[in-house]
Amino acid sequence: PEEPDEQRGLQPTTRTAIQVAVAGTVAILVGGLVAPGQWFWAVITAFVVFVGANSRGELLVRAWSRTAGTLGGVIAGVVVASLVTGHVVLQGAVVLVCVFLAFYLLPVSYGLMTFFVTTMLGVLYGLLGRFSVAFLEVRLLETVIGAVAGAVAALLVLPTRTRGVVREQVAAFLAPVAGLLRGAADDLRAGADVRPLAAEARDVDTQMHALLVSARPFCS
Repeated sequence: PEEPDEQRGLQPTTRTAIQVAVAGTVAILVGGLVAPGQWFWAVITAFVVFVGANSRGELLVRAWSRTAGTLGGVIAGVVVASLVTGHVVLQGAVVLVCVFLAFYLLPVSYGLMTFFVTTMLGVLYGLLGRFSVAFLEVRLLETVIGAVAGAVAALLVLPTRTRGVVREQVAAFLAPVAGLLRGAADDLRAGADVRPLAAEARDVDTQMHALLVSARPFCS
């Protein structure tokens, strides 16, 4: 089914702003009840799951990846922190390695980025003398609250259907493909004078990546 006219008339940024406001409000209320003073973890999660997500399917994938990455990071953080506690140089090295791996692997997997950030936090708080298993447990719980708040907002508040976004991305991908093929055909007919098509090829690659990202929820 098509989206209602009043929803189609909204700008994507306006729609996302409303969804984030609702998700953030829910995260503050529920996160504050569960762990007063630590609700900001829930709000951060409720916000970041919307970043780069163009449909409710993409958001659900990001919410699940962040939750799973946090869970794995909590376990790894406890283990690694217990092994390196008391060795300042080693703790600092582990923190730097985790930061590097988090951002290096971000294009590959959002969940892996979250895993290494959470592991780094465990070691970093140990370095500062404030490490506790309870702290990481609260982070995990608040992350779940924020992820659920974001998912609920994406599903119930002005939802953007994944199939509609994928259809738009398919059209956006086919247009530069057609342009690239027309340019190549014109070059073949022109003979020896071949013009560079690098810009057209990069455009095709960019649109293909956007299409794969938008279709990822169907593969999860």
